[in-house]
Amino acid sequence: MPSNSASSTLLQRATSTRNVIILTAIAVAIPAAFAFHDRLPGDQAGFLLLFAVAVGVPSALDSYGPQFQKLRNCVFATVWLCSAVLVAYVVSFTAGVDFLSLPPFLAGVIAFLVGYFGAFGILAVLSR
Repeated sequence: MPSNSASSTLLQRATSTRNVIILTAIAVAIPAAFAFHDRLPGDQAGFLLLFAVAVGVPSALDSYGPQFQKLRNCVFATVWLCSAVLVAYVVSFTAGVDFLSLPPFLAGVIAFLVGYFGAFGILAVLSR
């Protein structure tokens, strides 16, 4: 019966709230970064988008997120916050490149800061 115990422990770890948040953020971030890299200029900006979503969202949910009782609610909250960060990032990047005529790398850095810290700001306001 030790194999059941090991598989049970692995399943408990895989379905913990923190790991579900991380895996969901990564699952959203990779295709989003690929689409961003495919459609918009700036090679580094796609990586910064990946980093803002895959690292920023789980970090923000760890700091300010609610305690989830159901994994489904955890996934929905993570996808919602990832979507908000994606929108903030793309709007900031596009505004920087098109309206402010910034180089794509600098616009990507600014968009990263807006997206990464925006996730913390959104959750800080909602947790009041």
